Amino acid sequence: MKICLIAVIFFLYTAQADTEFSSIKADTNTCYRYYCKTSGQSFSKGQCGLKELSSDGRYNVYASPTCSEKEACAIGATSGDTTTYTCQSNVVTGYKWPGEKCDNSDMCNPTYSSGCKDSRCLGSGDQEECIDHNYCLPGYYCLGYNSTTKGTCQKQIETNGYDCAEDYDCVNNAWCNVTNVVTKNLCFSFGSFAEHAYVSTCSNSQNFLCSSGYCFAKEGTGHYQCSKNLTSAQPNSLPNTCDLEGQFCQSTPDEYFSANAFAEEPCACAYNQAGSLYCPLFYGDTPVIQYFTQLKKWLNSEESKKCNTIRRNSAVCIKDFWDSDNYNKLVYYNAYYEYFANIQGAESCVLKTFLTEFYEAKKAYEDSSAEILIVTALIASLF
Repeated sequence: MKICLIAVIFFLYTAQADTEFSSIKADTNTCYRYYCKTSGQSFSKGQCGLKELSSDGRYNVYASPTCSEKEACAIGATSGDTTTYTCQSNVVTGYKWPGEKCDNSDMCNPTYSSGCKDSRCLGSGDQEECIDHNYCLPGYYCLGYNSTTKGTCQKQIETNGYDCAEDYDCVNNAWCNVTNVVTKNLCFSFGSFAEHAYVSTCSNSQNFLCSSGYCFAKEGTGHYQCSKNLTSAQPNSLPNTCDLEGQFCQSTPDEYFSANAFAEEPCACAYNQAGSLYCPLFYGDTPVIQYFTQLKKWLNSEESKKCNTIRRNSAVCIKDFWDSDNYNKLVYYNAYYEYFANIQGAESCVLKTFLTEFYEAKKAYEDSSAEILIVTALIASLF
């Protein structure tokens, strides 16, 4: 009953230009070693990195964080065993969905919205036609659509309400417990099922109605149940190291199901000078719990109701309506979880050059935290 964890990253990060960081070869360590550009190295205009083959057969990568906010450091020219990285355009059209904030119609996704009115992107309202969920205004889902038939926008089903067919039919803080009989499907709050509670589906050993995020089939019954929290093998000694690419890290098991009811994740390369390998996090690890707690806070907020059902976890929509402190905290926790193995021991110049999303999320979070401390100190000084 081993599973390979499929990380659920809820945010829509800006897509970066093509990059090449490490070639994977089973049972060896071919992770690149990352350094800051030295004063003796000469980079051409627009160059942000250099990859060279070292005498021991591994590659060294030198980083220079020179790209602008609208650029990404990506593969440039390759000559023999040397590759240059250059700053390349990374402008992504950030269209808005129905209900999201806009200054003009050009900001609204033309596929789903007819334009901008009163600073909001237009969409389909109660009982109006829709091709799928994307077309409906916040608070609604598209009922009765398929590949050949249009549906109509209906009010999202409340928590503990019946007749959902998929998660997006439910209000933004709820998921659908899908059964084989559609009329008996119920919407439940995200992460509200306790350890060993029964669930109707278990895809890739995951169900996010479970507080742990994991589920298994009980041997001999065929029924799916939520597992307990599964953590890294050494949760009090994070990060856990691993030795070889191609090797898998295992979580702690849930013996209620069997000794083999555990999650697996492949070793990942850290962007540090040793080119070392670390295990990614599992859902039961403290940093991931911290992220899911903040995510639940968003989903349970009044502000989350202002997002289209498809966009309930979109960073763009969350930024539109949640306060900056909570938003920055959520984005940082998510980035820390996603890039956990990669950032171990990495220098700031490397993070800024090659792991830009994490670098920017961390900086915004730290800036917000500093502002809060300053304001708190000022208030305290008045008493």
